[in-house]
Amino acid sequence: MDAMHSAQDELNFLDYSVQKMANGGLWMMTILVDQQVVGMIDIHNLEPTEQSGEIGYWLTANQRGQGVMAQALQQLEQLASQQLGLSQLRIITAMTNEDSQAVAKRAGYQQIADFEGQVTVANVVQTGLLYVKKLAKITTK
Repeated sequence: MDAMHSAQDELNFLDYSVQKMANGGLWMMTILVDQQVVGMIDIHNLEPTEQSGEIGYWLTANQRGQGVMAQALQQLEQLASQQLGLSQLRIITAMTNEDSQAVAKRAGYQQIADFEGQVTVANVVQTGLLYVKKLAKITTK
């Protein structure tokens, strides 16, 4: 969300997202608390042949630390496994984003690598930490 500086930036992002969703390259969910939008979570960089995707998320500051993102991530994992047929998810966080790292760790993601210069936060390029989780195949009767 660092590139959002104007209403036009937001419109451009929404147009891009709609196109990616129509092409099957993105799945996005709005996070609501008491019928108010407080965040977003998505699966992007979908790789059907590898049955994997990358998760991105953000949450308003006043909702952090209350389990909101943990619940949204759990629901997204179920959708990824059951509806999208994914078996592995990735999360890349900035090395300085300890809150996002904590979300990944609490949800059972394992840090497997770091990448110099992979994440941009407030126009500053930072090292990105890669977390991966294998999803259990959930079967329904």
